[in-house]
Amino acid sequence: MASNPMPSHRGFFDFTSPAGLRNKLHRDFDRLRENPVDQDVAFNFFVTAHSMIDWVYGKRKNPSAKAAALANPLLKACSHLANGAKHFQLDNPRHNSVSRTEATDGAFDPGAFDPGAFHVPRLIVHLDQPVSGHLGSSIDAVTLAAELIKFWDSSPDVS
Repeated sequence: MASNPMPSHRGFFDFTSPAGLRNKLHRDFDRLRENPVDQDVAFNFFVTAHSMIDWVYGKRKNPSAKAAALANPLLKACSHLANGAKHFQLDNPRHNSVSRTEATDGAFDPGAFDPGAFHVPRLIVHLDQPVSGHLGSSIDAVTLAAELIKFWDSSPDVS
């Protein structure tokens, strides 16, 4: 019986490197800022942001760096959101950073009014300890996404 060689293709169409996936993440972030209550857009952003962990560190590349990344409070929250979005019900005890998510109504249009000063609709992520000690007890999806963009943009491992 012949052994199966490793697959010859790499990536997903034009996404062939962590930098390419990071570029997609930026496009998803732009869409989320334009549509801050669009749950489809938020889903795409957080699943892509979480996928960056595998693309950058992967099992074969650097398992200890991947473990360290997954211990980062920001990436823990992202992992919990992404896996919760993909699987709906989480039973892995490592997903313990998000207590719930909610879409809130607001009196003002987020495109016309400053979300920091006016009550605008938002997607809110409520966090548990220890992540809440780093990011606060709740954070809106756009703010959390902005933190993830900063993290991946500053990563020397994304090339």
